Amino acid sequence: MSWKKILETEEVISYLRETATGKRCIEARQEANHWKVFEIAMKGEQTHVLKEIKAKSKQEAKSIIGQIINKKALPLQMERVTMHRAIKDMEAEKWLLRSNNQDLGFFLIHFGMDVNLDVVLHASVAHQEQEIVADIFRTLGLEKEASLVSVRVYYFSQDRQLQRGMQTPMVMGSIEMRFGDE
Repeated sequence: MSWKKILETEEVISYLRETATGKRCIEARQEANHWKVFEIAMKGEQTHVLKEIKAKSKQEAKSIIGQIINKKALPLQMERVTMHRAIKDMEAEKWLLRSNNQDLGFFLIHFGMDVNLDVVLHASVAHQEQEIVADIFRTLGLEKEASLVSVRVYYFSQDRQLQRGMQTPMVMGSIEMRFGDE
């Protein structure tokens, strides 16, 4: 069966579809400074939230609802961002960001006279930039010093795999050098 619009107000948008196995509901609710879109499966007395997606505006929430209705691929949503420190130096650190077993990017933090934070994120999570930066501040314990930290965010859109073991040796005189993780 097709989706039916149940309700649309300034704070809530709701659609319902009945299937042979139960009902499906798409609901968008306005919160403090964003919208949350839920896809919910209902069977008898049981309800299960299948998806929970944040949107910046009502228009973006409507777009996400349209994608769910038309069964299009949704932008990457993070269940939980995990951070792993890859490099630690006297004044700098590099951390890798992952969510749902996918690489989101990384960030570099430089502790000197000023604290600089450079975040590099995949473009598919651009709409969640503020949450990711807030997670970084919480993880590093920089919440109280947030006004003293210079933050720059960059995006990339192409996925490129680094191929290990494909390095070509460099010969200098009679010394052979290989660059890599060996």
